[in-house]
Amino acid sequence: QLAVIWQNLLGIEKVGIYDNFFELGGHSLLATRLVSMIRKELYIEVSIREVFEYTTIEGQASLVDLFELDFDEDEEDEESYNESITL
Repeated sequence: QLAVIWQNLLGIEKVGIYDNFFELGGHSLLATRLVSMIRKELYIEVSIREVFEYTTIEGQASLVDLFELDFDEDEEDEESYNESITL
């Protein structure tokens, strides 16, 4: 999903997971659009700072994984909480 976002944003037919966003033509304005597209497509919040810090799809995918892991833990916490309330 991130690769497709990058391809659309950068106007590139194919990107690799180790390609650098900024070496492919990305810049600060495109980084802002990238954050917006990630929010819209993947429903997660990535900061501009993280885009500059994690400049590859591999790096950004690790952020997505962390978000999904944290989200799953939140759901488990909510289920446990709801069970304790109904008991």
